[in-house]
Amino acid sequence: MDIRRIAINIFSNWTFFVLMIGVSFFVSPILVHSLGDEQYGTWVLIGSIVGYFAVMDFGLMTALVRYISKYDAQEEPEKSRSIYSNACMFFVLVGIIIAIICVVIAFFFPLMFEINTLSRGYVYWVFLFAGLELAALMGTGMFSGVLHAKQDFVWLNGINILVLVVKNIILVVMLLNGFNLMTVALIHLFATILRSILRYLVIKKRHPHLDFKKSDLQKTIIKKIFGYSVYSFMIAFSIKVLFFTDSIVLGSMVSVAAVTFYAIPMTLMTYLEQIVTVGMSVFTPVISSNEAVGENEKNRNIYFWGSRYALMLSLPVVFVLYTNGDSFISLWMGEEYGLKSTSLLRILCVGYVFYLSQVIATELLKGISRHKFIAYVFAVEAVLNLLLSVILIKFFGFGIEGAAYGTMVPLVVVNFLIVPLYVCKLMSLNYLSYILKTYFPLLSFTMFGGFFYFYVYPFRATSYLEIAFFASVVSIVYAIFSITVVIDKDHKRKIFAKFICRQ
Repeated sequence: MDIRRIAINIFSNWTFFVLMIGVSFFVSPILVHSLGDEQYGTWVLIGSIVGYFAVMDFGLMTALVRYISKYDAQEEPEKSRSIYSNACMFFVLVGIIIAIICVVIAFFFPLMFEINTLSRGYVYWVFLFAGLELAALMGTGMFSGVLHAKQDFVWLNGINILVLVVKNIILVVMLLNGFNLMTVALIHLFATILRSILRYLVIKKRHPHLDFKKSDLQKTIIKKIFGYSVYSFMIAFSIKVLFFTDSIVLGSMVSVAAVTFYAIPMTLMTYLEQIVTVGMSVFTPVISSNEAVGENEKNRNIYFWGSRYALMLSLPVVFVLYTNGDSFISLWMGEEYGLKSTSLLRILCVGYVFYLSQVIATELLKGISRHKFIAYVFAVEAVLNLLLSVILIKFFGFGIEGAAYGTMVPLVVVNFLIVPLYVCKLMSLNYLSYILKTYFPLLSFTMFGGFFYFYVYPFRATSYLEIAFFASVVSIVYAIFSITVVIDKDHKRKIFAKFICRQ
């Protein structure tokens, strides 16, 4: 396991997402206030519905990562090319199917929701362009899968950063000059096409052996890929239901405007999820390579320390959001949004703490082709989320908070009990020992910090500078605790040794 390469890949992923968050920080208020609550809510609803079709790769992306990284470890490039050729055919077919489906759904979308500020024809074209963006993304999904499998995260993120910057500069200029929702949809579409072209050119240059060949198309290979990917598809679809359904439920049962108030705190949690997920995602090809050559002890260590470090990374951010997230949203979006976000943000924070700590479990199970169980668990979790949200909103009058509770409760149960129980058994780890060593130190420290904050010094930020100061203090305190208590001694020694060697 190349620690240096893993560290570089994680850093490149985080660089992109930190930049993405920074860009969103400046662009989102412009987007919300330029479009207004209803138009922005409409854009979120379109994204939620179109987002469901992202699972139509049927888990093939993870199959690409699994088998290409496996055959690389076993030095069998012809098998890698064969996997790639079959994936190309399937992804292009999926892109075409998504485009056709979106043409149909775009016609019915304006009839599903009451939208007062836009004509039906206008909404139809906005939906269609959003659907075509996803079709272009899915039709070229094999390029992202290859760069992921080859651990070319630096190239992947370099392209992402370039497109992100160009896209948002154009978007802001257009919005400030009076353009609206149609412009947003078109800019996203052209940005996706540009990103796919650049990814293809990188693969052509760096991995010329991965070229589509018609002779590689074989039923046995397709069957092999789908035997793995069907459960990845179930996981991806369940996650879509888990995190995208709330917007649809709120839009249909409360109001389209309510979607905006829910989407803002959910956006903050999504950014936190992405920071942890992209850090853990670099381990999937590593885990697959370890399993291919029989190094199971390394995978056991990746699960234990990966979950512990994911918790270490996410808890400082959760603490800041739980205590001062509403202040940040008030400054960021406006006081009205901050007032309505306090309870939503705190409910979601609780669920996400446990969810993020088990992101590495999903990557591990995918890497060793043992993700069938978790696919069924996530499917049940998604159904429970939907049912609980509907019940709390419709029958108990919880309103927007009902959707938040509907998300939080299944997240805690699944990720604190079911998933770690299964993985610990699979990896020959003691569940109670794992829970105590992973959660107890960090959660105890967080609870003590929460007691001190709410009952001793309830600091309330009133400016971005104060929020930055508060976040810095929290980060430093957690860093000191993590270095002394959480991080493994051998890991600290290796980090310091590499740092000293570079001086």
